Formats: sequence, structure tokens, C-alpha cells
Amino acid sequence: MFRIGVSQGTRKSYMKDISHYIAKKWGKEAPSMTHSSESKPDNGYIASEEPNGTLRGMRGLRLLASSVAIAVIVVALYLAQLYSYLLFHSIIELVSIVIAFGVFIIGWNTTKFSKNELYLYLGVAYLSIGSIDLIHTLGFQGMGVFPGAETNLCVELWIAARYLESISLLGAPLIVGKRIRRSQLLIGFFVVTSLLLSSILVWDVFPDCWIDGSGLTPFKILSEYAISGILLVAVILFQRKREALDPYVLRLLTMSLFATITAEMAFTLYVDVYGFANMIGHYLKLVSFFLVYRAIIHASLTRPYEVLFRDLKQNEQRLAERTIQLEATNEEMEAFSYSVSHDLKSPLRTIDGFSRLLLSDHLEGLNDEARHYLERIRAGTQRMDKVIDDLLRLSRLTRAEIQRQAVNLTDLCHEIVTGFQRSEPERKAKFLIEEELVLDCDPGQLRIAMTNLLGNAWKFTLHSPEARIEVGRTELDGHTVFFVRDNGTGFDMDYADKMFAPFQRFHTETEFEGSGIGLATVKRIVNRHGGAIWGEGEVGEGATFFFRFDGSAINHDRE
Repeated sequence: MFRIGVSQGTRKSYMKDISHYIAKKWGKEAPSMTHSSESKPDNGYIASEEPNGTLRGMRGLRLLASSVAIAVIVVALYLAQLYSYLLFHSIIELVSIVIAFGVFIIGWNTTKFSKNELYLYLGVAYLSIGSIDLIHTLGFQGMGVFPGAETNLCVELWIAARYLESISLLGAPLIVGKRIRRSQLLIGFFVVTSLLLSSILVWDVFPDCWIDGSGLTPFKILSEYAISGILLVAVILFQRKREALDPYVLRLLTMSLFATITAEMAFTLYVDVYGFANMIGHYLKLVSFFLVYRAIIHASLTRPYEVLFRDLKQNEQRLAERTIQLEATNEEMEAFSYSVSHDLKSPLRTIDGFSRLLLSDHLEGLNDEARHYLERIRAGTQRMDKVIDDLLRLSRLTRAEIQRQAVNLTDLCHEIVTGFQRSEPERKAKFLIEEELVLDCDPGQLRIAMTNLLGNAWKFTLHSPEARIEVGRTELDGHTVFFVRDNGTGFDMDYADKMFAPFQRFHTETEFEGSGIGLATVKRIVNRHGGAIWGEGEVGEGATFFFRFDGSAINHDRE
């Protein structure tokens, strides 16, 4: 990246200047470009650029706001419970159901972002759990949806939902890292949910969980303990999968599981469905569902966008660094171009000059073989000089700024053709140049491109009995396309994709002279104008080169 011959101190100075430039552009300390391998590890979170004091202050405000919001919700729910337990129960359950359905919607639609089947699995599971909870809510005494329904109905539905929840969470860690089919997952949970609901609402084979006058049945109490045990096992399994899970997600899921376990313990204590233990259990259920929702939100939405924005920021920083490097490289190329121009062309001129002197001043003293060698030396140096000139021209095209303006292509082509005819007056060729061809482009670069295209047509029609060269325009796919057509030697279309690469030749130098850089130069000019170029030809029948510049054609009649 650095100039040939610069010292280590100068190199460090360059790096310092680059760092200052990046700092100025980005408004922060520039990353080290000399120790890029020692970059900070990616811990999965975006580091804040705010001062520590400001960051702590914002965190404190967020914590305070969250605490106030939680307190308001708890008080509001408590007041609702004092006014009507049915209202309290309905609010808790309906919010939990909405959260459960939200988990499903997010998990179902963001799998391709999270790239983890766990969240899809949890989404479908909570869709089933929320469905049973919805019927449980509607079946609560006082709702009037199931006339004549007793307390046992809603308690049975509650236990069924909790069994489904605990067993689903037990299976969740086993899903981590595995692929599952959406359709099979959805059908499986649908079947299980249907069987549970049918056992309660249709077949009436589900064990009783509440007996009026006695309270909770042994089955209900044992079920709560069994559910808690299943959830504890789920906690252990999740911990064993911690390497495959986001730490924040794992923490939220673990907290949700413990909240559910505590809620189940509370539900073993109440003797009245309107009692305090029942109320605490519902509070904890709401907390449990909300924690799962937060885990899914973080894993499926927040986390992917954090990674996306972090990657964008890093890419912007790398782009800024690369821009500096490219600017330095361009300066290197300019220095190299001057070096080529002076250091390489100078000995060529010396060789050419002395060989010319030998031929002019000492021709009589040279035999035929020596003359032949000198002529070959001169021809070789002249070819090399032309190749160097073409390479320099090609390299300058990349750095030169494009100055667009209206250019009369017709006049330009006539001017170029006149130059060809003056250099070879013995050549007879028919030129057909369409009138009123006007382009919006860089005039200097267009001259180089047309000189190469017309020069090729002029060169490759050398052996044509009736040489014909045509310049015009046509419409292709809604674009104005210009063309240069000849009836010369043509080319094999099998090699059409190679002709625009530097040093590609389809003929020997004894047949047609040239450096093989002309078409590469034309392509670079066209590309810099946002256009396209391609060739069509047939051996012995001639060739046509089509090109267009982005938005280049101008209707001359409107000028």
C-alpha cells in the first residue's frame, strides 16, 4: 500500500494521517489500521458510544420507568380484583392469551431471521396453550359462556393447559439445533390440543380437579407438583444447552420457568377460587408469559437487528478505511505511471535512437544480417513504446474525472476518419456515418473510444476488396445503442467474451499490428459512463460493436 522506498517512519506517519482522517470523518477515535488483528471480540452486543455517566443515567431512568409501570399495573390489577374477581381474572387471562398468540405470530414469521427452530416451536406451543387458556377464561363461573358449568370445568382446563405448557417446555431444549417442519409441528400440537379439549368437553374422561364443598382434588394438587417437577427438569435441560442459546434469552426463559413453578405451588394452596393464593398464582402466570414473550422478541427481532446494525456500522468503518487505502493506492499508481513513463521509456528511446544512428550512419558497414537484426530491434522498441503508451492511457482513464457535455459524434467520427485517410491515402474505404449523432459524455474519453473502434475497423478491412465502415444508432430494449460496423476479417463468436480483456489478440502481429489494449480501453470508458459494450461478428464477414452510455443519447432536433 505504501510507496516504493518509503521508510518505516514515513509509513507510520501515513497511518497516523489516515487515523486522523477517519477520526475527522466519523467523529470518534479511529480504529488502529496497524493492529487490525487485535480487534475486540464480538460478544453479540453493540457497544454504546455514549459516555459512561450518560449511559448509567439513561439506564437508571429506564429502570425507574419500568418500576413505576410495574407498580401501576400491580395496583390497577389489585383494585380490579377488589371490585370484581371476575374482572381481575378476565384481564389476567386475556392479556396472557394475547401474549401467547403474540409469541406464536412472532415465532412463526421470524424463523428465517432468528435461524433457530426453538422459537418456532415455542410459538406453536403457546398458540395451543393460549387456545386452551381462552376456553378456560370463557368457562370461568360468571362468564355465562357455558351455562350450568361448574368450577371443576375451568380448573380442569387450567390443569390441561399447564400440563401442555410444562411438557412443551420440557421438549423445547431438545429442539435446539435441530430442523423441524412447520406443518408437522402445527399438526402435532393441533392433535394434542384437540384430544385434551375433547377429554374435558366431549368425553368427560379428564380427572376431576375441584369438588364443590371440598376444594382441590388430590389429582389437582399432585398435578401441580408434577408440573413443577417437569418444569425443573426443563430448567436443567435448558442449562445444558446454554452454549447454543443467547445468554439473555436463556436468562429470560429460566426466569419464566421459575415464575411458573412458583405459580403452580401457589395453586396448590388455595381453597377458594377467589382466594389470595389464586390471585398470586395468576400474577405469576402473567409474569411467566411476559418473560417468554420478551425472550422471543429479543431473539427473533431485537437481536437480529442489533447484529444487522452492528455489521452495518463495522462495514461503514471498513469502507472508510478502504477508501483511505484506495486513495493512497491511487497516489502510488500515479507515481508508478510517472516511473513507467520516464524510467522505462527512457532506455527504449536510447535503444531506438542508437539503432537508428547505426542504420543511418553505418549502413554501408553492415551486412544484410546485421541490418535485419537492427530493423527488428527498432520494430520491437517501437512496439514496446506503443504498449507502454497504451497502458498509461488505460491507467489514466480510471483516475480521470468524467466531464459530461453534449458531443457531436458525427463530426468527431468524420475528423477521426479524415486522419486515417491522410495517413494512408492509398487506402480506399467507404464510410457511412449517420448524421446528427449527439451524445452526453466526456468528449476526450469519447474521442479515445471512437479512435480505437474506428481504428480497428480501418485496420481489419485492410484486405477487403470493397472496405465498408459504418457508424450509426439503433434502438434495443428501449435504449439508444450506437454501433461501428465493418466488413473486415471479423472474429469467432466463441471468443466474444474475451475480446475486451487486455492483451487479447485474435490475429498475429504479422497480420495486423496492435497492442491488444484498444478494446479494453474502450470498455473501461463505456463502464465509467455507466454503459455497456458488446461485439457481434463472423469470421470473414466483418464485425459490429454496439455500445451505449447511461442516458447518453440526445435528440438533436430538440437542441
